[in-house]
Amino acid sequence: MASKRAMGLICLAVVLTVAICANAVTYSGNVEYSAGTGSDYCATVVLDFDQDSSFLFNYTWDQGQDPTGWDALLAIDAASEDFTMEYTDFGWGILVDDFDYTGGTEFDYVGAGDTTGLYYWAYYEGDNSTWSENMSGVSARYLTDGNWDSWVWTNSYGEWPNSVIRTPGQQPVAVPEPTTLVSLALGGLLIRRKRRA
Repeated sequence: MASKRAMGLICLAVVLTVAICANAVTYSGNVEYSAGTGSDYCATVVLDFDQDSSFLFNYTWDQGQDPTGWDALLAIDAASEDFTMEYTDFGWGILVDDFDYTGGTEFDYVGAGDTTGLYYWAYYEGDNSTWSENMSGVSARYLTDGNWDSWVWTNSYGEWPNSVIRTPGQQPVAVPEPTTLVSLALGGLLIRRKRRA
């Protein structure tokens, strides 16, 4: 009976923790600078190099304008030499290849033992508490007042887009290569077998 009660309390604690964290703010801190041509509306763009290295930028515009996430990036890029980006314009859409910002360093997944993944900037949209991966592309993402966009340096496995490892604000995770996983599994089985003997 006591174990059922303890299990019930553990489940309640987990549910409460999930409920509290569900609406938690992802990013906080000072805005590096603002860019744009207006003052009526504001959206925030984040460069998330890793959990301890994220930078916030504001983009502002006036009523009657219909800006995209791409307009925001262009304005932020033009406003400071500290912010640079590389991209490919296909004519039908923009692929952002890389960002650099003074003080930001992309997490070294390879140095953390991850040698099999793909590494790139994943694009998310949200309200700074809930996020979804943007599937339409930055030039087709129309901004409204209070929008948040996050560019997250992540690793990826398998088929895009369902293989992104890191979401906004998460600690970078280096996933071991398959042979390492097999070795760990075999080691665990051997330890389990020894304990039984």
